[in-house]
Amino acid sequence: SGRVLDEMNEVDKFLFHISKIERLEQKLKIMFYMTSLVQPNQSREDNIVNQCRSRIATITEAARLLRKSPGIRMILEYVLVFGNYLNSSTRTIATAPAYGFKLTTLDLICETKSSVDRSRSLLHYISDIILSSAENGPKPVRPNIFLTLGKNSGHMSGGDTLENVKMPFDLEKLLAAIERATVVSMETCTLEVIDLEKGMDLCKQELQLRNSSGLANNQATQHLRQFISNKSPELQALREDLKRAQHEYNECVEYFGESTKLMESSNQLFGTFTRFLKNFKQCQSDNVTQQRKKFEEELRQQIAEKQQKSPEKEASNEVKVREKRLLKQDEVYNGALEDILLGLKNEPYRRADAVRRSQRRKQENIRLSSTELMEM
Repeated sequence: SGRVLDEMNEVDKFLFHISKIERLEQKLKIMFYMTSLVQPNQSREDNIVNQCRSRIATITEAARLLRKSPGIRMILEYVLVFGNYLNSSTRTIATAPAYGFKLTTLDLICETKSSVDRSRSLLHYISDIILSSAENGPKPVRPNIFLTLGKNSGHMSGGDTLENVKMPFDLEKLLAAIERATVVSMETCTLEVIDLEKGMDLCKQELQLRNSSGLANNQATQHLRQFISNKSPELQALREDLKRAQHEYNECVEYFGESTKLMESSNQLFGTFTRFLKNFKQCQSDNVTQQRKKFEEELRQQIAEKQQKSPEKEASNEVKVREKRLLKQDEVYNGALEDILLGLKNEPYRRADAVRRSQRRKQENIRLSSTELMEM
């Protein structure tokens, strides 16, 4: 009654009036839905529809690149070859070689350690073989001698090595794409599109009710009609993008021999390849580090050998010089020292063997004189 309404406070009066509105819950949902899609100060990138479209495009691109990647195809072929080789000893005559394997096997390759060096796995060897067979693969890094052996030099850290190492083929681009795809999920995108479509269906139902109740020319009805005409094509295009993404993802799953029912989550597929490619890159970095250490060790050995040979060579050269400076026994006679000093005084600039030649001439003269005396 009016008396009871007058006794209410402002809040109760407000609640009383809005309770008289028909389809209040439906209209509140429509208002919230329209506000979320159309905001005055919202940029195009921050729009909910565009954000959902961007996430769907990320999944579509990752699935397409993964399915068409030549690098992934080659790696999986090598994994299959090595798997058949390792299992050949346990295979019977009736058992044929394997023609495929589950993607979960990729996580087990890093756990297959070497019996000689437990720090190295089967993936280290596979990555080394793939890089050596790749025509455009990265070459082994040769460190700078001065940086390696200098007094103030330091070895390259593991993080720097991993950043500098580039995987062959298209694996770098593929890793970046599937890393972005692991952040989003196909299930989440599907639920977002379904929620957006439900909100649009609710708007269309409200528009039909308002038209049938004689409110077609109402300002709120016109605003709702304009909203539906503007946003319906966007949601239709979003639905087409989602169908395309689901098709690409299902083809990618079937391409790798997996079941779409068992691998409905896109994070499961992209997460497996993300972990594998990161492990592959780490193994490639470990191989580069091992090659660098081997090169440094060989270089140190060569320098040590040269340093050991140099004192012996200097000693032998000194002995040779000393032997050259000594006079022979037949060149020594009485008065030889006086003749050498006199020759140096008279002729300070002469050949190194000038003294010896003068000594030989004097000896010959002495011999001639002695023979002449004997003949007389």
